[in-house]
Amino acid sequence: MAPAAMPRAPNPSAPWPGAALRRAVLGALLASGYPAVARAHAEASPTSSNRYLKVALAGGGSVRIAWSLLIGEAPALAVRRAADANHDGLVDEPELAGYAATLARAVADKLTLELDGRPAAVTWEPPVAGQAARRVGPLPLTVDVVGTLRVAGRGPHTLRIDDATPIDELGESEIRIEEGPATRVLAGWQGREDGSTRTRFVWNGPRRSASEDRSVGVRFVDDRAPRPARRRLPLGVLGALVGAVVAAALLRRQRGRRPARPSRPT
Repeated sequence: MAPAAMPRAPNPSAPWPGAALRRAVLGALLASGYPAVARAHAEASPTSSNRYLKVALAGGGSVRIAWSLLIGEAPALAVRRAADANHDGLVDEPELAGYAATLARAVADKLTLELDGRPAAVTWEPPVAGQAARRVGPLPLTVDVVGTLRVAGRGPHTLRIDDATPIDELGESEIRIEEGPATRVLAGWQGREDGSTRTRFVWNGPRRSASEDRSVGVRFVDDRAPRPARRRLPLGVLGALVGAVVAAALLRRQRGRRPARPSRPT
């Protein structure tokens, strides 16, 4: 029997599918033995959980963040036991969704994203979890958390990423940068900028110490980004300025109309 074809990676500029469709795709991929499309190159580990972060420079003022966790057999047993709230030996959809929501909150709290030196505001979608079977046992799970941040102006822009989300039995971690049709990576680095143009960063296991710097930086341009909006003065401030100008003009006019003082006889 011929092996199943590996699914193609999605186009970064295409819209993300809805949660229901993503959940169906995740379930089908898990059942077939493949991880999610966003991490088509990844493989499940029987003894650890692998974390993958894709930063898609989609263009048009949009950067998409796809955070994925592939929980292997051994750590999945502990996760399923904790998620089985009614202790019936099964992880049903509400219980799985509750675990995914807790993990998504941790991602939103511990995944640092800075755009041009300032914290980036990410709009997160509801997380999507997938499982091939509901039984509490050593059965792999997947959780995907997707978000979007907006970029104003062509740039160049600098995006800093640092994922400190706590994961038990962490195995492989990856951060991958993908260009879109109208975007271009100018530089990519780990820790401090070093003039390189790397777009893929891989680590094994958790950080060795608190001082280990696994942050990633990328500088890019977006040729289709909307121009930043010009700041307009509030009406109150604008009115005060106009009033001050008018008052100054009237004062000068009054001074010009005053009769000249007669000179004193010498």
